[in-house]
Amino acid sequence: MLKLVTSIDEIAISRLLSVYSESMNEMKIHFANDAEMCRAYASFLRDFVKNPKQLILVEVFHDEWISALRAIEAIEGQWFLEAVETKPEERKKGFGKDLLVHTIDYLKNIGMRELTCTISKNNLKSQALHRKCGFNPTNEPPLNCWGELEEGTILYRLVK
Repeated sequence: MLKLVTSIDEIAISRLLSVYSESMNEMKIHFANDAEMCRAYASFLRDFVKNPKQLILVEVFHDEWISALRAIEAIEGQWFLEAVETKPEERKKGFGKDLLVHTIDYLKNIGMRELTCTISKNNLKSQALHRKCGFNPTNEPPLNCWGELEEGTILYRLVK
């Protein structure tokens, strides 16, 4: 079941940290300690959800947050996905696909015409998942929704 996260409290932070545990481990080198990293992440999330053109969507199974992503409407009707991730222990069970399918349906219902994301050239499983959900790789420069080039990635697009 898809859930839109509209407020960031300690429970939401804990649940998102659990989903993003793998990514957060990679981020640790940028912070003095775990507590500092968690404070910075919580602040980022609180600011993120204040903007109605920025969404945090999670796939919930048995009241547990399994997968999550962030969606940003850069231009009206044009959305960008980032931080699409499933808990490592829950992979290969269809939760990532559920998250993408439910997110696409949700965004279509609010006027999405185009959806893009960047995926690492090395992340063949994510590329395959996105293709199964209707995304196609492009030959365009892999720019995120802020116009920043994301080296080592491929820009994928889904058009309604």
